[in-house]
Amino acid sequence: MRKTPLFVLDCSVTMAWILLEDSMTEKANTILSLFKEEAQAKVPSIWAFEVANVLCHAEKVKKISALESAEFKEFLAALPIHTENTTPLRAMGSIYTLAKSEQLTIYDAAYLELASRESLPLATFDKALRKAAERMDIVLL
Repeated sequence: MRKTPLFVLDCSVTMAWILLEDSMTEKANTILSLFKEEAQAKVPSIWAFEVANVLCHAEKVKKISALESAEFKEFLAALPIHTENTTPLRAMGSIYTLAKSEQLTIYDAAYLELASRESLPLATFDKALRKAAERMDIVLL
């Protein structure tokens, strides 16, 4: 029986699928194609708030329409993305400590902590988060 590959997906990659910048198009699509290979993603509970916030702002500044936002939310709901619900319990402990030691936001540290704790590769375009992952020997997609 083949094991389903898992990875931690962050907001920067997720939002690249709708707000693509030319330099990130190929990388973002490569990560998205992993789902076709039966991969599944894990996200900390903060992910939904971050995605919703970026969508809301993108609509406000007219980068996307309300219809595009609604369609994107449906698209994400259909993907095998699983929310790890212990993030709030770890926020004041291991995530806080990691944020301080790696000089990250608490939000970014939540992704890093999940990837580290579960020994999963991390999909992110965030430069500071990528550098911290490299320092911790976390595989980057």
